[in-house]
Amino acid sequence: MDDPILEKRLKNMFESRAGELPDESVRKARIRRNVYEKIEREGNYMKKGFMKKAVAAVAAICVFGSMTAFAIGKIAGITSRTDIRDEVHTYEQALELQKENGPMVDFPEKFSNGYAFKAAVPVNYETEDKDGNKLGNGTQLSVTYGKDGMEDVTFSAEVGMDGELTPAEVRTCEDGTELCFYKLTNKFVPADYELTEEDKKAQEDGNFNLAYGSDKVEVMTSYTVEWNMDGQGYSLFKFGEDLGAEEMFGMAEEIIAGRSK
Repeated sequence: MDDPILEKRLKNMFESRAGELPDESVRKARIRRNVYEKIEREGNYMKKGFMKKAVAAVAAICVFGSMTAFAIGKIAGITSRTDIRDEVHTYEQALELQKENGPMVDFPEKFSNGYAFKAAVPVNYETEDKDGNKLGNGTQLSVTYGKDGMEDVTFSAEVGMDGELTPAEVRTCEDGTELCFYKLTNKFVPADYELTEEDKKAQEDGNFNLAYGSDKVEVMTSYTVEWNMDGQGYSLFKFGEDLGAEEMFGMAEEIIAGRSK
């Protein structure tokens, strides 16, 4: 980032909120982490008009421990980091990164709905137990697809899968692979924001992410489709409601079937 004021604000909030971590499922925390990673990536392009989302993400990232996901079970934490300098912008370069970082499944250059390869970046992660002991680490490739007038869609392999968050929709492919669609409402609010009865109910119902620190109230919807193949988890993630479950299911099916156009 090239804005010193925002960088200072980020630093201060990381230090003050580093310990405020939620006790939740790996799946729910990972979906939230996708939100923060995406906003942080856009924050690197603030000259192109992403200041608003970057500032809104300051508290969101900090509240959840700099993109650290905690859950109940053997793997109690998943921490991931990216370096924008490692990002590539051609499909050929992405295929080279795939050789070293995965995913094992092939990813298309273009989907039949018009979404085309835009960028790819390695995501470094570490897993740990509830006592902070390191369990493992690795790198996964995050692949972004774009389409004019539409929000980007990101494809990646995932660490760990659990069933503690109820999907909004489920589809079973011809080969038996189960696709799960999740919708998460992300509400960024000022530090002095008081929860409404609607907020409290949304938190109880799940699929709701509330983060303090934004200069004003902003609501962003995010969608995720997840599935397992050969013991490995995968996901498609996007912001906004300009692309629904049906099309995202279709994109996942193209990856699974290897018949993207």
